[in-house]
Amino acid sequence: MRNPGSNSNVGRAIRRTEIRRARSADRPILFDVWQRSVRATHTFLTEADIALLAPRVIDYLATDASEFVVVCDEDGSIAGFMALGADEIE
Repeated sequence: MRNPGSNSNVGRAIRRTEIRRARSADRPILFDVWQRSVRATHTFLTEADIALLAPRVIDYLATDASEFVVVCDEDGSIAGFMALGADEIE
């Protein structure tokens, strides 16, 4: 049984990440992250469903309606993102 007070990171390399506001140049990458995430987690969607949603997502990512925040790996590649609009995570 693991000691609840023990540090689970002992002996592991800690990866550095960066959280920052998305830049205009990030938008195509955000779409790629969205596609990979949807395919990995929304198994109930068909490829046709994803193709139907894709233009809407591309349009949404191109707007300034939301502020996009990205998480980057230590090599600078975008690993994930979220959109902030008004008082909500979208």
